[in-house]
Amino acid sequence: MKDSEWMWVLLIPLFLGMDTVDKKRKRMSPQKRSNMIGLVALGVFFIAIVCYVTYGNMQERQAIQDTVAQVNNMAVNFANHTDAPIQEWAQGKIVDPWEGQLILTKSSSKDGVQVVSKGPDGDLNTEDDIRSETVQMQPRYVIVPPKKPSIWQKTKSKASAMKNFFIGD
Repeated sequence: MKDSEWMWVLLIPLFLGMDTVDKKRKRMSPQKRSNMIGLVALGVFFIAIVCYVTYGNMQERQAIQDTVAQVNNMAVNFANHTDAPIQEWAQGKIVDPWEGQLILTKSSSKDGVQVVSKGPDGDLNTEDDIRSETVQMQPRYVIVPPKKPSIWQKTKSKASAMKNFFIGD
């Protein structure tokens, strides 16, 4: 027997059961052999489809994980007023994996912001949007209102003004 015939004799019982092998000659009929080739080809095709779909899902999951990290990092950059990433965002250089601009939104909490990616569909306020955690904005510049003059300072300035009016400089 040739090597290829031994292979068929060994593989056939696994796929189709012992009744497909002619027990007298230990050979498979040509029709059953072509059926077996068709089953093997179908199996290979099925495995290829499963691999393709799995690979696509893995890429999509990785893109979502990358986007979650990206929006959280941008939210922290906005909260801390980190200039370089904010300037890149303003110029449109920082985009999500689906080529969408990241959006800065004010959250419901006081001084809180979120960074939002529109997600794969490209539409805002849908279930596939990816939102950062809410971060509190740190004050960048503190504006201190001028102090009100005390009564002593008011009296002193009025006395000085009256002195200058009556006596002169």
